[in-house]
Amino acid sequence: MPGQQLDVHAIARFFESRTRLPDDADLPEVYGRFLRGTDEKTLSILSDEPGKKLSWVFGPETLPRIVGHSAAQAMLSLGFSKTWLINRLRDGTRHRLVLMQSPADCVLATWDSILRLIQIKYGDAVWGRVAPFVSALKSTDFDEIDPTGRLRKVAEMPVQQKIAHPDFYSADKFLAMEEVTLYDVRGFFYHSIGCNYLFQGTGYALDGDSGERTPEYLMPNSLLCDIPNSVLLNLDVKLEDINMVS
Repeated sequence: MPGQQLDVHAIARFFESRTRLPDDADLPEVYGRFLRGTDEKTLSILSDEPGKKLSWVFGPETLPRIVGHSAAQAMLSLGFSKTWLINRLRDGTRHRLVLMQSPADCVLATWDSILRLIQIKYGDAVWGRVAPFVSALKSTDFDEIDPTGRLRKVAEMPVQQKIAHPDFYSADKFLAMEEVTLYDVRGFFYHSIGCNYLFQGTGYALDGDSGERTPEYLMPNSLLCDIPNSVLLNLDVKLEDINMVS
């Protein structure tokens, strides 16, 4: 028999009430992203980082992991660290969750799908610099490209600090370089797209600790008001909920 039919509004109600999804539920094509910011402007777009044209989102497969839990527990299950969440409590960061029903141009994050989005969203100038290195990007281990871990170190700096850093690869810097190498192209993918040191281009994120594979998706960065069939939830991240997770 068919399972219970749910839509984005039903998923939102289950999440807000901390009620687990029914065992017989058919998971809808609902995608989502946890947002953080300090004001309405930073909380009104999928990714408020300057220059971001693409944004990472989780897919329907993730819903059973986060629905039925507190906001903090849900975020921790997706890889947010306890230290990071506690620091955000101290600095006044606010949190929201956006849920989206079948958003347009949302793709499984494989090398090929990301390359197509780069062509569309960044244009011919950026694509012309990336195209000669596509084969090497797909076949070269990250540690071979960046043996000193410099790209990762810069990426993990606070947002304003990393954007101002001379080794940060924004699209503007990438285009301004006279010549680019494989390292430069991978730096653009790391810093501007978000393809970190664990990215394999298979469409699945690999947990560095557990080795678990989870589908990961990418879509054009958008104002929330421009995303149809979406629900925005204000989240109450509490210290006691953070501390409940071992």
